[in-house]
Amino acid sequence: MSILENLLALTNQRHKTQPKRKRRWRSKYDLRGRKTAHWLKIKARRPARPLPPPFGNRIIDRIALVMEPGKWYGRDDLRRAVGRSQDGRWKVREMFVAGLLARAQNPAWRGTVNPWEAMAGLAEPKWLYRLTPMGEALRAAVSLLQ
Repeated sequence: MSILENLLALTNQRHKTQPKRKRRWRSKYDLRGRKTAHWLKIKARRPARPLPPPFGNRIIDRIALVMEPGKWYGRDDLRRAVGRSQDGRWKVREMFVAGLLARAQNPAWRGTVNPWEAMAGLAEPKWLYRLTPMGEALRAAVSLLQ
């Protein structure tokens, strides 16, 4: 016998002598249950999500209280009036999409804005917002709570 035949015989013997490990068959439902249990453990370790502010204390409610019916306001003016940073601007957008505010283009807007004027708050806004009848109803409901 050659060396190659001896090596092949040894490798065949080793594979034959070692018992095959049985693979446990798992259904997709079993795996899904394990993943769910793992996720629930992770979720239990996380701190609880804070509750949303009550009606009347939301940013949207404060914006509605600041606005007077029939008057037009810029988005940054409203943000400053309620004392919020950048997220107050997005709440104005949410109110517009929800139908609480009406939007019109500002006639005093020049088109291009000098960045230094914009940072100083001197630039005119492109859009002006006012309360719709639904926004006025929200304002009246919030003012009753105050």
